[in-house]
Formats: sequence, C-alpha cells, structure tokens
Amino acid sequence: DYVPRLVGNLFWKAAGADPIELDGKSISQLGPRVYTGYHLEKGVPVFEYQAAGVSFALSLKPSTTPLSCEIHLTSTSDAPMRWGNSVSKTRKLNFTLTGKPLESYQGYAGAKKITVASIDAGSSLFNQYGCIACHTTDGSKGHGPSLGKLAGTRVEIEGLDQPVLADPAYLRESIKNPNAKIVKGYPPNYMPPYTLPDLEVESLVLYIHSLSQPE
Repeated sequence: DYVPRLVGNLFWKAAGADPIELDGKSISQLGPRVYTGYHLEKGVPVFEYQAAGVSFALSLKPSTTPLSCEIHLTSTSDAPMRWGNSVSKTRKLNFTLTGKPLESYQGYAGAKKITVASIDAGSSLFNQYGCIACHTTDGSKGHGPSLGKLAGTRVEIEGLDQPVLADPAYLRESIKNPNAKIVKGYPPNYMPPYTLPDLEVESLVLYIHSLSQPE
C-alpha cells in the first residue's frame, strides 16, 4: 500500500541511542543520520546512510542459527566499531541478532498494569503485546484475521461444517488458546498462547468489540 505495514514477526525492538558505536560513541551521537539509498549484493539489499561525514552500509541476511539474522556493517572511517561484545578495528563489523521463540513472547517489559478493564486499556495492550503486527483493525488482510468489525459476526473455522459466532467467549478462547479454533485460510501455531491476567483479557475483548461499533 501507500502506507507501510509491518510484515513478518516482530522479534526485535529498540529505542534510544543507536547501539552501534564508532570510536566509543553511539552513531546517533555523531549527528543526524541521513538515509542515502540502497543497492543489491547477490539479491540482498545493502542500506546506505551517513552521519557526520561518515558513510555506513548495512545489510541483513538470514542466519543458519534459528530465529537469527546476520548483520554486516561497513564504514568509511578507520575508527573502531562496536555492537555489544562485537568489536572491529577495521572498517567492517559483523554480528548476529537472535530472537526468542514466538511462543515465549509475553509482551514488552514496559507494559502498564491495569486495575479496571476498559476499551482504552485494551487498545494500549493491543499495541504493547504486538497484536497489531498480525491483526489489522480496518478489515484489511494481515498475517492473522482482521479484528475490524469481527465481534458479532460468524467465522468459518477449519474442520467445522458450521461457522461459529465471534462472541466474548470465542474472543477469550482465541486469546488464551489460539489453536482451539483456527480461522479458515490461516495456519495453526502462528499466534503464541498468551498467559494474561483476566483484566487484560477482558480489556482486549472490550477493545475488539469496540471495533465493531458504528462510528
């Protein structure tokens, strides 16, 4: 679309200063980072940007280690580069990012605790737990079924002859045990079974119901 969308599983999220250091300083401390383009090397995109007169080229490709990707970074500076424990005194730095199994994901550590179930709390949890990465709220197709105008409709389920009603009980079950009823056209074992407090589950249910209300 015209508006960018997240495709795939979100397994790494960062904020604050750029973790890549040049001569002991975060790249983001050198000055504004300016994206200058990309090129392909054997089909792999290499992204190019500049900061304080230094040019950088970064590529990502799948790793042989499960749930990992390899990152290769080069710069035009002779200063040493670092990412965590990976240090290079040349103009090249290679390191690997490794994520955790999807089923172990239980949201970001900064998720706020709630004391009363509400639509607003459900909206916040929907973003904090990364639900938005797979479930759209406007009816458009995503990696998981859209939640837009879902509540109160009938949903076709794999292995069942008759569709089921998307009532609160169905929504609760789908959050706690996603494999209980697989929506036709979507794979099993894709969504992790979240172990959430009842207030959070109820807030998510309220939020999903709100997406079916007339504007």
